[in-house]
Amino acid sequence: MRQRVVVDPEHAPLAANGDNDMGTRNEELPLRPSMRAISYEDLINFDEMAYRHYGWWNYGRKTMRDINDDIIAPYCKREKRPYAQKYNQNGLKVGAFVTHCWDEPFADFVHSIQSVFYSWPNKPALWICSFALTQEQHCLKIELGHSIPDSPFVQADNS
Repeated sequence: MRQRVVVDPEHAPLAANGDNDMGTRNEELPLRPSMRAISYEDLINFDEMAYRHYGWWNYGRKTMRDINDDIIAPYCKREKRPYAQKYNQNGLKVGAFVTHCWDEPFADFVHSIQSVFYSWPNKPALWICSFALTQEQHCLKIELGHSIPDSPFVQADNS
């Protein structure tokens, strides 16, 4: 059974029936954006899983968009929560804010992360939007908010 996390209501307004805008009960509210990081080690483990998923002959051609469509989004749609919470149900505070291009090869993205943090003895927790946002259309629309200051990108980057 997965653990329930409650955050302050301003990040997930409740309807009169007790449901939030993401279609879940209030005891299932999403984590604040600043708590949606994944560990460096979890990213490396995810990369290894993606390699096995696609096979060595196909993995190198897969983009972040492919990874999202084939692995991340189906999980988010089923669970109604960000993929980062699969690894850290109670959340993990952002240590580094990482951007990516949707059409870059995923292997290149992971290699870039490995190169940047190679010499760091303590690897930071990584906020990567494809993992930190619930990649499901209705949830994503709500999470993105109505203004730039309210967006999860700004909230995570300011933490």
